Amino acid sequence: MQTLGLGLVFTAYGAFLLGTDDDLDLSLTQALLSGLLVGVVAGLAGSRGARREDARFREVTAGLSRHAARTADRASRRGPVPTDPRVRVAAVRLLDGRRAATSAQLVVGALAFTLATGCAVLLALNDTPWWWLGAVGFGAAAVAWCFEPARLRRRRARLTDDPVAA
Repeated sequence: MQTLGLGLVFTAYGAFLLGTDDDLDLSLTQALLSGLLVGVVAGLAGSRGARREDARFREVTAGLSRHAARTADRASRRGPVPTDPRVRVAAVRLLDGRRAATSAQLVVGALAFTLATGCAVLLALNDTPWWWLGAVGFGAAAVAWCFEPARLRRRRARLTDDPVAA
């Protein structure tokens, strides 16, 4: 679902940018189809990580009810700490998998978002001011990506009642 959302955002943004570019002179249909191509590429790029996360989710939540599995997933991200010890353990294991993936991709992700921000700024200065929307979005993603390890560390400390981990 996350991959579909990413693809839709890039589709809409790509269609909007291509449709408002006076130099390209694209019809609405051409802009939508080009934006769809951008969205499909973005969705496919994000699908690899999403498949890995889904496999990890199924492995960790095996033996839990559907409701308990969703509660563990939600608890690994935000919200109240579950009272059921099995759900709490599953939430911690999901969070540990997310922490491992984030730390493995920390430098590459930060560089990719920073590069995308720089490209969007250059395009905003040289092409159309609508690229400033992309620059702000990519810049926010770069900052959030850099703070993600600390956020995950604090969340784990909350789930395990371990103040030292924070």
